[in-house]
Amino acid sequence: MFNTIFYKENIYSYKRIEKKNNKLIQKITDKLKSRIFYLEIELENSKNQTLKYIADTKNYIRRADKELEKTRKFAIEKFIKELIPVIDGLEKAFELMKKEKINNSHIEGLKLTLNMQLNVIKKFGVNQINPIGKIFNPLCHEALATVKSLTNNNTIIDVLQKGYILNDRLLRPAMVIVSKNN
Repeated sequence: MFNTIFYKENIYSYKRIEKKNNKLIQKITDKLKSRIFYLEIELENSKNQTLKYIADTKNYIRRADKELEKTRKFAIEKFIKELIPVIDGLEKAFELMKKEKINNSHIEGLKLTLNMQLNVIKKFGVNQINPIGKIFNPLCHEALATVKSLTNNNTIIDVLQKGYILNDRLLRPAMVIVSKNN
């Protein structure tokens, strides 16, 4: 009988301990589940933040590359603007020499020099605007005068000074005379 009582007490004690352990295990499990839940949220937030930083960095690099390309493309703009009056002078000298019928070899030499200048600036994306016969465009032409003419209205009939474009950017508008019908 003693054994039976002892056995019952042990079982009761064991069940009580087991119940306490189960409560403790459940409490620890709940805490761990809660911690895992918050860590998963934190991990997701970190992933999203990292993806945002990556996207921001890529966008920054893209913008910097565009800005660098633009800078490269137009870096010579100031130099070309200083060179344009030299080309204008060569063109005027060439026209004057042709008019005055000065030594043919001088005219040819000046023409070669002028063409070399124009070819050099063309290599760097600079083009002349010589719009004789084209319709007047206020975005790239500057009308200095209008003249009554039989040609179509707003047609450029003379260019007093050629214009220049650098990679689709206007450096200087062409100074023109435009036709005007009655």
